[in-house]
Amino acid sequence: MAHPSRLALAEALADSLPELKPDIVVDPDPHGPPSSLRTAAVAWSFVPEHATHHLVLQDDAVPCRGFADAVHAAIAQHPDAALALFTEWTSMTAHHLRMAALAGGTWAGVVDEYVPSVALVLPARVAREFGEAATRNQREWTPTDDVALMNFLRDRHVAAICRIPNLVDHDSPDSLTGNLHQGPRRSACFADDVPPRADAPLGVADLLPTFAHYQMPDFGSRPYFALRKPLDDGGLPWSIRSTEQWLADTGLDPAAVAELARAHTDRWRRQHPQLTDELLDRLWLTPFAIGVSLTLPSVRLYQPDGTPLHSRFPVTDEAALEHLLADPVVRRAFTTLPQAHLHPVATRDVLDGLEQPLGDLMLDAVRAGHRHARNT
Repeated sequence: MAHPSRLALAEALADSLPELKPDIVVDPDPHGPPSSLRTAAVAWSFVPEHATHHLVLQDDAVPCRGFADAVHAAIAQHPDAALALFTEWTSMTAHHLRMAALAGGTWAGVVDEYVPSVALVLPARVAREFGEAATRNQREWTPTDDVALMNFLRDRHVAAICRIPNLVDHDSPDSLTGNLHQGPRRSACFADDVPPRADAPLGVADLLPTFAHYQMPDFGSRPYFALRKPLDDGGLPWSIRSTEQWLADTGLDPAAVAELARAHTDRWRRQHPQLTDELLDRLWLTPFAIGVSLTLPSVRLYQPDGTPLHSRFPVTDEAALEHLLADPVVRRAFTTLPQAHLHPVATRDVLDGLEQPLGDLMLDAVRAGHRHARNT
């Protein structure tokens, strides 16, 4: 799906995927108010009669090598789910994927209030129903397709899951929906950046350390913690609190942890003085809290058919932790963490130049959290 002003992008994307024989649909009212839903209604209605599933790619999607085979494999494993093949690196879903990857999973549930729609697969029946409903309700529904998709899937109890590594990256030179100020919205871990990984279980985090997008109300550019509530609890699926409060609830002293964070980041800054903002100190608390979470039964694993699997958590010793952190997918997922969230205080050139040192700092924070929790 494309805006006519970016038709050349869509044509190049279609030409790169000859085995899928993609069609191009464009915004039917390109001069109207910005609305990704308007084009999505056309795209999701464009389902061939014989199809079992329908894939929609936005014009700025960047598929990985071997994309078609990987998509078919994903559909074979999870035929009834909505399959998000990309999530941007600041999202709550991206943090869920980082926890799932640590646990040995390749999939995790979408946990944002929207479904990442840069690259999305739906069962054909669901796709047709959404296309019809979106066409019928364009004036009443939100103009953003990703939020409308999430509301629709929830109403129909269709699970939305996302893959790590992502099969698609996002390379938008501009934004048609007003998101340019957010900076790059790249993949949490792109498949072309890591060795090939076969599809593996679904990870379900019950404890989810995360970091808020800088525009998020109440928590903007701060670490926070999501605890999954029981299914019969009603309301929102997560209980949200600050990371400092969660650390206190687990018996750790937030003031002592803040001192530890400052000691680690000060030592890092002495080698890398290009980045001095205290946002780095707050960000450090997220991988630290992940390290603490690894000492707890924080992630469950399931086969595609729902069969529970033995979890790697709790991680009981340093050797086991290092085994997890050696996984190239895990390492890449933590490399993108600071690249995502330090955008408000550093230029892209600075962040690109510090990519490896910042990624190493995040992994050291995981080690510090794991060690601190085990020794307290």
